[in-house]
Amino acid sequence: MTLLADLAVPSRPLPRDAGGRLLLASLRTLRWYGIEDAGLAQRFIMLFGRDFRRVLFVTRMLAEKLAEQPGVKFGTCRRTRMTESEATLIAIATRLPNNVPAARLLLADLLGTRQIDGMLASLYAVSEAFAALDKPIGG
Repeated sequence: MTLLADLAVPSRPLPRDAGGRLLLASLRTLRWYGIEDAGLAQRFIMLFGRDFRRVLFVTRMLAEKLAEQPGVKFGTCRRTRMTESEATLIAIATRLPNNVPAARLLLADLLGTRQIDGMLASLYAVSEAFAALDKPIGG
C-alpha cells in the first residue's frame, strides 16, 4: 500500500488498554505472517508464561475465521492507527461477555451477514482467555 493510499483509509487511534493493543498486534501479525508465526508465540510465552497456550490457540482460531472474511481489512503491523474493521473488532471484544446482543449487532454489521455464531464464539473465547490472564480487552 502506498503512503497516499494509506492516508486515504479511514482510521482510528490504537486502543489504550494493554489487552486491546495485544489483540490488535496479534491479529495483524497472524494476518500478515500466518498462524505459525514463531515470533507471536514467543511474545505470548513472555507475556503469559506457562498459561500462554489457550490464549494463543483461540487467537489463532479467530485469525483463521477472519481470514475467510474478505470485508475485514487489517493494517500493516507497523501502522500506528487502526482501520475501521480493526476498531470494530476491538469494540466487539470489549463488549463481550457483558453485552452479547450489542456485540452480535456490531459483528453482523461488520461481516454483512446474519450467520455470525462461529465468529462470535471465537471472539468470546478470545475475550475470556485474555481476561482470565489479567489482560482484559477494553480495560
